[in-house]
Amino acid sequence: MPNPQLSGLSASLQLSSSPARDDALRNFHVMGPKSVVPLTGFCWMDAPSRKLAQQAREAQLTKMEKVTRSILDPAPSWLGEVFLYGSVHFMSQHLVDDGWPTKKQMWDTLAEAAQSAFSLYALLQKTAVVDFLLATSELKPETLGSLSGTLLNIASCAVQACQSPVLVDKNGARRKGRGKALLPRAMPARYICAAVVSEVICFLVERGVDQPSKDAAYIAADLLWKAWPGHGIQAGTTNPKRIWTRYFDAVDDPRLKSIRVAIREHLLARSGGWNIKTRI
Repeated sequence: MPNPQLSGLSASLQLSSSPARDDALRNFHVMGPKSVVPLTGFCWMDAPSRKLAQQAREAQLTKMEKVTRSILDPAPSWLGEVFLYGSVHFMSQHLVDDGWPTKKQMWDTLAEAAQSAFSLYALLQKTAVVDFLLATSELKPETLGSLSGTLLNIASCAVQACQSPVLVDKNGARRKGRGKALLPRAMPARYICAAVVSEVICFLVERGVDQPSKDAAYIAADLLWKAWPGHGIQAGTTNPKRIWTRYFDAVDDPRLKSIRVAIREHLLARSGGWNIKTRI
């Protein structure tokens, strides 16, 4: 059932894409037990640091080779580079997911913000309080008027956000579970990982490679996902099909179009005129 407190507040108020990811991609790091080293752009480092960074990159490429062999063996050397590039995309989203509030936490925070803003707005409607503030502080009448409007607007917007389909179902009941309250056009990291593998497979099939089985795609995604244990990604169950089926079922979601376009562009840039017949 809809929350009665929020419904009452709503009545009182008379309610009628990611620069952060781009930054994460530019500054992506491989986390080791005692060090942090960039994957690319090590020209500013001293020699030992450059060597460590190169070793970290090579170690990741070795893992990428296992991913490529799960769908094409032997595979062209550039394919591992494409998977490494794609993994940075879903890892950046994983870092966002990991620190993002759950749906319950988001709803509770927004409801608290709405209630607090409205309470302060209501307080500033009391003549005695306002007169005393103006008489005994540096508060200006024009500032007070602007503040009241801002508080009312914040309260209204917070209530509207609490009613988002991300946080409540069609009946207005709060959604349960540990799912994150991601932004409307964001997709969790596992969906991005599946989209990366799916786009690579589509590209290979277009160039003459036999269509890999679904199980091969699930294994590739699982290997790609587990290639970053240092970032807290849990291995989970050992059955890739059980894990990945629902994520591959969603690879055509419009919200994944941008990552698929990025992977396709990287494939074109890396592969040149490669096809399965010439293998060049």
